[in-house]
Amino acid sequence: GSSAARVDNPTENAISPSGYMDPNVSGTSSGMHTSGPAFSGLHRLRRKRKPPRVKDPLDDILLKFLTAQRVVEERFLQMEERRMQRDMELEDRRMQLEQRRMELEREHEYRMFTIFAQMVNALRHGGSMQTVGLDISQAFSQSSGQATEAGGPPSSASTSKAGSSRVVPQQSQSLPNGPKDAVTDVEINPTFQQPESSVYLSKRGNEIINSCGIIQEGYDAYHADKHDEDKNPNGIINLGTSENKLCFDLLSKRLMQPDMFQIDPPLLQYPDWKGHEFLRVEVGKFLTCYCKTSVPLKPANIVVVNGCGSLFSSLSAVLCDPGDRILLPAPYYGVIKDDIFFYSTVKPLLVHLESKVSDGEMRPFQLTVGKLEKSMQIAQLQGTRVTAMILTNPHNPLGDIYSA
Repeated sequence: GSSAARVDNPTENAISPSGYMDPNVSGTSSGMHTSGPAFSGLHRLRRKRKPPRVKDPLDDILLKFLTAQRVVEERFLQMEERRMQRDMELEDRRMQLEQRRMELEREHEYRMFTIFAQMVNALRHGGSMQTVGLDISQAFSQSSGQATEAGGPPSSASTSKAGSSRVVPQQSQSLPNGPKDAVTDVEINPTFQQPESSVYLSKRGNEIINSCGIIQEGYDAYHADKHDEDKNPNGIINLGTSENKLCFDLLSKRLMQPDMFQIDPPLLQYPDWKGHEFLRVEVGKFLTCYCKTSVPLKPANIVVVNGCGSLFSSLSAVLCDPGDRILLPAPYYGVIKDDIFFYSTVKPLLVHLESKVSDGEMRPFQLTVGKLEKSMQIAQLQGTRVTAMILTNPHNPLGDIYSA
């Protein structure tokens, strides 16, 4: 056979992707024969890099909306805080005005009490009416002067380190019958001069605990040092509470009867909200007889409550609106004002009864229709709504009995 011509091809270097050339791998079966340009590693990395993401315009809109929403919420919260702060300032101002009114009333009561004490001391020591008049004018000038400056108690009171003041009038001897002078060592309630509030009570509750007057203070002093002929002859005799102690022996005798020791089951259960029916029947018979009513009182029209305080509070709540007035002849039992105000915000419209007998009157402090009509006319001029009248019979404290 013919001999095959053997052609020698030129040897070319193999080029790897990384740029490494090895001439020994050109003739092997695994060698790569490339004729293109060399690729660098940097070019390779650039080909793998992803293209930049195009920013969506909705993202800007959403971001602006959230920002605006946050600004609006912050503005709303600021406006709400300002409104609450304004309401709190108005409420504080109202409480300050109400407290100032109570202080003025207290100062008036204190001046009257001081005048009364000076009159008693002067008469006890045989003083003349001129001396009494001088003491009265001094009491008014001193108390009014301090009330103008600071709104505090009269100058006859000396303030202690603890903040409470004690009235120390001129020294007086004991009365002939033994009781101690109730005017000496009268404590003024320090909470009235500097009201204290409790975080556990409402504003109305704090107003109630800070509204203690001379009636409550005198009653506390009486209970702390009661007069007794044998055990405490120098104790205090209570002249400010209407208690008929002359009938205690009759009540004790009746309550010790055998029929009083019987307890029926209905007495231990919840009764009708108007009161037990048998009690309302007996009350109707009693009032029909002794009040001489034109028609018998029906038990269905009678409601039994726990004393006049509860009665005044209930009636002012169901008959009056806040801010209304109730006609009330003066002088009057001082707690009536608190009973109608604390829970219903109703104030009394006083019908002043004078000690001087005028034309058409038979006795001092006489209540007439003309005085009631005059008070109603004043209320109409002031734009005040009068919805009721309180008339106690017999009158407290005068003891007058009104005719039909």
